[in-house]
Amino acid sequence: MMPDLNAGAGTLVRDGLFISINVHADPETAHLAAPFDEAQARLVGAKNAHTSADTAAIKASALAAARYRPVRETLGALGTGLFGHFNSRTVKGYVRVFPMSPTDLLALPNDKRDKALENVRLAALSPETPKELAQKVKAYDVALRASQAADKEEKAAAKALAESIAAEKEVADAWQTAVRVLKSALEQIFPRDAKKVASYLPNRAKKRTAKAAVPV
Repeated sequence: MMPDLNAGAGTLVRDGLFISINVHADPETAHLAAPFDEAQARLVGAKNAHTSADTAAIKASALAAARYRPVRETLGALGTGLFGHFNSRTVKGYVRVFPMSPTDLLALPNDKRDKALENVRLAALSPETPKELAQKVKAYDVALRASQAADKEEKAAAKALAESIAAEKEVADAWQTAVRVLKSALEQIFPRDAKKVASYLPNRAKKRTAKAAVPV
């Protein structure tokens, strides 16, 4: 049976291993294996690259989340410090840094929130900010810059993952073509024996039966 056109790369790699070993094991067909083995090796490589990119994307996403927590904490501390100094959230000195409350700022959509967080950082670094808040400003500056760097890594990792998925699909399509070419070559060797040709390919019905028989 021909491999499922909608199957994932993991399934295709398993099917390919079956096909390759099967074809190599028969002296009548072993000479047909090389082109398919090349397609199989490329698919294994693409699948491994996808897996690595996925792992990297998960790691980058987790680190971005971890780096964002101190931003929330130091932003709140800075807001509290400014309020403590001015004893008001409406005076110019406070509004200059926080034109909206930290809570409202953090609730903005991501792109607007990121811009607002950067605006707070720049405003807080101004000489106009009370000197007594220097440590809070520094803590927020460090936290935000670390978060921004992590966000860039997350975006780069997501881009690399998308590229690896596209590359895997392209290689999988070429693998499917290699299977059809191999099947055609087998039909030329065994023109009147469809069952023998089919025996070189995975038997999905048998796989489903075996899977169903596994106790839960």
